[in-house]
Amino acid sequence: MNSSDISNPQTSDDEQSLDPQDWDELRRLGHRMVEDMMDYLQTVRERPAWKKTPEAILQELRQPLPRGPQDAAAVYEDFTRQVLPYNCNNIHPRFWGWVQGGGTPFGMLADMLAIIRLAQLPILSVLDHLGSKPNSPVFFFCCG
Repeated sequence: MNSSDISNPQTSDDEQSLDPQDWDELRRLGHRMVEDMMDYLQTVRERPAWKKTPEAILQELRQPLPRGPQDAAAVYEDFTRQVLPYNCNNIHPRFWGWVQGGGTPFGMLADMLAIIRLAQLPILSVLDHLGSKPNSPVFFFCCG
């Protein structure tokens, strides 16, 4: 199937579309993203498990958001330069987890118990093991 096979209904002048201006260009960008992410996964062991975000990148991220449309390829370039190198990187084989405490003695003890469980927050009850159950009320309280 190519982009000429995709029907694109005509829109009236007062109707806006979220469809890309150029389907072929978006398809090329999508293929590039898949290839880049596969390379990223394949080479994960060659990078450190964590990398501090430089102040220059943090300053760039503090800039005001754009008020209009941005070129998808340029946004992807920003992502690969400003976000991807400094992510949590929990896919790394040497990643063991982040321990974030509340700074109180009870918080320390609660975090110690939580890390021992090694439970991940369930997303819409996808995980069905006892380790995730104590998080459910908190998750639904915060999101509900």
